[in-house]
Amino acid sequence: GAFGACPRISDDAVRLWAGALNAVPHSRLFLKAQPFEDRETRRAFRARFAEHGIDAERLTFLVRQPALKDHLIWYRKIDVMLDTVPYSGLANICDALWLGVPVITLAGPTARSRSTASLLTQLGLDKLIAHSEEGYVRRAAQLAKDLSVLEKLREQLGTRFAEVEGGRHMPAAEAYDLYLQARFAFNRETPSQFRQALELFERSAAADPEFAPAFLGIAETHMRLDWYGVEEAAVAAPAVKSALA
Repeated sequence: GAFGACPRISDDAVRLWAGALNAVPHSRLFLKAQPFEDRETRRAFRARFAEHGIDAERLTFLVRQPALKDHLIWYRKIDVMLDTVPYSGLANICDALWLGVPVITLAGPTARSRSTASLLTQLGLDKLIAHSEEGYVRRAAQLAKDLSVLEKLREQLGTRFAEVEGGRHMPAAEAYDLYLQARFAFNRETPSQFRQALELFERSAAADPEFAPAFLGIAETHMRLDWYGVEEAAVAAPAVKSALA
């Protein structure tokens, strides 16, 4: 699956995802983003994948659900989350890891291309990080084919599908609202907006200490502040470890 903003889905991402699909017969790709409500957008994406030999029937387009529970349930439909290239995701990656879905990422040379790799490293999942395009496709295909490894990874990450389906342990409304505000500020990609995002992520975590994505957001924002030179590494590193604890 690939859940995230359409502008992040570059031609390179489409090519790599198609490579993974071609390596796993009968596999499907779930693409989830609000613009897929538009027929022409869906047509354009089908054409992009067709250039790499992927039939339209292997693509499923999903749109944003208004209720958080309905959105999170879709993560149960996928075995592996594919990160975008060259710019990594954030919210969708945090959601996937929180719900026990392994993520394959390609670590690039810039901060914006290494955020998912940083999270996976902190979680001890370096084997999900590729350092070449060939490695990205190979890791994605191998993982999709090996159900036993997938199950072990889900156990390691700690799946919460049962709780989501039962309506339990959902984040408090205030926590999720603050989380969404933080994500919006984070995506503005400026030091001042990162500071605002950090405050909002921290308020979200305080409103619901069980809402793991808020803590992942705190970790990611500290890393970005460090990369932008706003924080010293000595400050960022302990904050990241604490947030991911």
